[in-house]
Formats: sequence, C-alpha cells, structure tokens
Amino acid sequence: MAPIMDPSDLMLAYGTLRAGVPPYEEFELPARETVRAGVRVPGWLFDLGAYPAARLDLAALRGERPVTATFVADVVRFGLDRPVAEALATFDEYEDVDPVSLPDIYRRLLIPLAGLVGVAGDSAGVGPELVGRWAWIYEWLGPTDGLLAVPTGDWLTR
Repeated sequence: MAPIMDPSDLMLAYGTLRAGVPPYEEFELPARETVRAGVRVPGWLFDLGAYPAARLDLAALRGERPVTATFVADVVRFGLDRPVAEALATFDEYEDVDPVSLPDIYRRLLIPLAGLVGVAGDSAGVGPELVGRWAWIYEWLGPTDGLLAVPTGDWLTR
C-alpha cells in the first residue's frame, strides 16, 4: 500500500512536536496546526523527562494482531511556513535523525492514518477527511528497559 501523498504534510505528534507545545530546547521548529487531536496509535510511550519516546506496535498497526496498547498523538499539518521537505529536514535535526551517521535516537516513518481511533474510542477515528492519508511519526530506536512508561499513553498528562 503506497501513500497517496509523498512527502506527506501530516505528522503524528505525541510530545514536543504537538502544536502549541514548546520544544525541549531552544529550537525554531516549523509551524504546525492540529488537524485532529487525541488519536490513539498502537504502541507504547515512555517518559524521558524533557521529551517522550514512542515505540510503535507495527504488527498491530498492520492488523496482524489485536491492539493491546496505545499512546496519544495529534495529527498535525506542517509545511505552513516553509516547504514540506525543508520542514522535514528541520524536524529530523531536532529529533537527531541522521541517515548517514548512526546510531540515531529516532527514525521517521510514514504510516497510514486509517484504522487509528480517537481517544474516546469513537468510531470516527481520524475522520473521513484523513482516510487514505499517511502521516510521519518519529519512533524511538533506543532500548526501553528501565524507561518509565506513561500509563495513560498521553505525555501531556503524565
């Protein structure tokens, strides 16, 4: 299944990339607007103090097994104040994503929005205007042993 738009101008933001949330360090992030707040993404969220770390449950996301854990993210649109590719490069720098030098802390993935549900479990999910759309998300690549899990899955209410 290929994304409809490449590159997408949508992101699933679960921490300091949520619209209106200040960055964890002085950094001029691209402008973002919330398209849909409070979407549940299959996976786990960890509190690293100044920022969160999300580990996706890719098998559940693909429908290969039931969803057993989720975290909260907002669907945000970016590319408002600069071209999408330039905005993505800035987000990658902020998230320490560098395809040339390893190890990275995060990786950026493009995932389908279809099938994600709202925080209250509403059947509307991400909304009809987003069905068929894909969004970028940053996934934590580091070890999770010993990290503090966010029980609610919502970093802003930890």
